[in-house]
Amino acid sequence: MGEPNNALAVYMNRPERIRDLLEYYLGAGLPEDWECEEMRGFYTVRNSKGKLSFRQRDYLGKARLKGVSFLLGLENQDSVNLTYPWRLMELDCLAYGREVEEVQERNELAEEAYGQEDDFKYRYKKEDRILPVLNLTLYWGKGKWREPLSLRDMMADMADLPGKLQNLAGDYRVHLIPMRSIPEEDLRKMGSDLKYVLGIMKHTGAKRRYERYIMENRSFFAGIPKSAVDVIDACTNIRNCLQITAASLWQFLLYFRAFA
Repeated sequence: MGEPNNALAVYMNRPERIRDLLEYYLGAGLPEDWECEEMRGFYTVRNSKGKLSFRQRDYLGKARLKGVSFLLGLENQDSVNLTYPWRLMELDCLAYGREVEEVQERNELAEEAYGQEDDFKYRYKKEDRILPVLNLTLYWGKGKWREPLSLRDMMADMADLPGKLQNLAGDYRVHLIPMRSIPEEDLRKMGSDLKYVLGIMKHTGAKRRYERYIMENRSFFAGIPKSAVDVIDACTNIRNCLQITAASLWQFLLYFRAFA
């Protein structure tokens, strides 16, 4: 995990920022019944030596929309990762595995009676259901992420195999949002400070550009939350542009507040 991922995991753990992101992705406002409560996205696994380790999600929430319940996963990436589709699939498999375990534990505690159509061996009834995991990957990097965007992108070429055999290979898709490419008109529709964090990221090519952007939005930057500062600090080169050595971006913004 590096500094950018740590900063982003904290920053994107706020309901108003998640709402803005989903409304941008959907191209429409969320219904009034929208709700999402964060869950602990930690899973224990055993490594090749048999020792316990764990996997951690950037964000996992239990959500509800139009009466439908599901799990919402958000993963932050600041660079292109060539094994990412497999990593995402692994995280989802762990989430589904936990759901199955919870069903099994619930059935066992309730001392459920199993019928012929149920799976007594695995303590699973025919009517038992698990929640779907819906994933969005937030790509905060500067360069374009073209591939891999699916598990198939990681696989060897199968063009010479018969089509029926090719279809036996499972796939897993990555649904990617290039955060720095969100159009200005869509940023203006956002109600949270996400629009300013992304706005300054889109203006960091030259010192004058982002200084002008800060001045144009000085009412926000005068009271910018620390979690937003951490993202800007970790994901941009503003410190280099300002040629600040000992001072951090946070100190720069404190300086700006004094003269805003």
